[in-house]
Amino acid sequence: MLDYNAIAARFLALLPPQYEKGRARVERTLQMLFAAHASGSSIHNPDYQDAKRCLSDAVHWAQEYNISEPYTAGRGGDNPETHVTWALKTYSLHDYIGKAKKLHKVLAEHRPSPEFQRDLIALYDAMLPVAQIVAELKDKVVKGRKPNPEAAARRMAVESRKVVRTCSVCLSNIGILHDVISDHGYRLPHAGMKTATCPGSGWPALEESSAGVKNVIEATIRYINAMVARRGQAPTIESITLRDYAGRPVIIDRNSPKWERAYERYVNDIDENLKAARHALGVYEKRLANWKPTPQGLYSGGKRRHAKPSTVGKLNAEVRRMMRK
Repeated sequence: MLDYNAIAARFLALLPPQYEKGRARVERTLQMLFAAHASGSSIHNPDYQDAKRCLSDAVHWAQEYNISEPYTAGRGGDNPETHVTWALKTYSLHDYIGKAKKLHKVLAEHRPSPEFQRDLIALYDAMLPVAQIVAELKDKVVKGRKPNPEAAARRMAVESRKVVRTCSVCLSNIGILHDVISDHGYRLPHAGMKTATCPGSGWPALEESSAGVKNVIEATIRYINAMVARRGQAPTIESITLRDYAGRPVIIDRNSPKWERAYERYVNDIDENLKAARHALGVYEKRLANWKPTPQGLYSGGKRRHAKPSTVGKLNAEVRRMMRK
């Protein structure tokens, strides 16, 4: 049966006086680890990792105070104490397990002073049991986020009061904030992709009003008109601005050998955006024509609008820009 009190006392006794500020934290950490070790209970990974950092920091200061400062600091590198210190250099609490196996061999090889040997062995006698306990607890570590009952209770309280309704634009089920749809991203059917803000944010839910649909229809029509005008002006443009791999602007004019390819890409982008916008307009107009209030339940008609990420991203950005005018 381990004497946890004696192990903790030896460990704490080697901490330097200037480490008083962190001593209380080290004591709490040791108590938490010893309690888990004695009972065989599990320990959550965030607590385990925090404990290892705390104790490794304490070990560093204990080694500095008991070994480095009195025996090696300012004495150069050509002496037995320095050779032993470097041969047994540790960077964390766990290192003491491996270094302890060659402690006496290194001492016999370099033959430092008896005082140095006494203090170094005392350091290992204090640190090694703690390091072994921490290592044995590794099998008891529970991965993942540590449960927080208070936070969970707060989330449940919020969820119980939250009203969820349908966004007029993307048809996502979004919470209501101040009687309108909360700010949310435009979800896409591609993993990890969404635009910054859906144009349906800040408008009444689809169950209660068609105002959000009308607004996005007007913005989409303005966008289509702007793109048609840009497509008509394409043959007369003199330069095209692209972006290099670092995002820096690169201007290509008609005299550049890259002009033909850049112009073709420029026109194709306009055509793709027009195609996506016209398709979206048809979806929104059909939604508006079939709309009816359903305040008692979530809107069930229609499907979420899917399109290529590039075209939807450009369309959404342009729609938001026009809506701000």
